[in-house]
Amino acid sequence: AQIMDKLVEITKERAGGKKLVGIIGHARVPDRAEKLKEMLLSEVQFDGLLVSEASACAVVHGGIGIIDYSFCPKLD
Repeated sequence: AQIMDKLVEITKERAGGKKLVGIIGHARVPDRAEKLKEMLLSEVQFDGLLVSEASACAVVHGGIGIIDYSFCPKLD
């Protein structure tokens, strides 16, 4: 949970009060991905935050249990 807290902290810092869009990918750990989503939504404004299975490439390099996350400012 410490790493997820850090991801929320970094996201808040970089968001600068702007709305974001993002995606959380996971490899067979949907419960952890949903937990991260809940944590992020409680602290940061998102226009969209999706949860999806991670790509095969991410799983090969990171293994089962990996969570990847990316975000950017919402473009108008």
